[in-house]
Amino acid sequence: MVDWIHKAIKRPGRVHRYIMREYGEDCFNEDGTIKMRCLDEAIEDVRERCQEHHTEECVSLLRSLELARTLKKMSHRGD
Repeated sequence: MVDWIHKAIKRPGRVHRYIMREYGEDCFNEDGTIKMRCLDEAIEDVRERCQEHHTEECVSLLRSLELARTLKKMSHRGD
């Protein structure tokens, strides 16, 4: 993995735990990765919540979810 990705992820597992808590096991593929539709749905839900309650925690979670979506869209070398 590229070094900048490790530095960008400040709280490993945060998105996985959030998706599991809010949406359950149905949002995960057999290999344990998050389904893209659930990630998009979570981003929209958090974005709506952030408009109502513009807290640092809310913005931080939104950024984490958006980073997860960006990393998921990136091409994988060697796959």
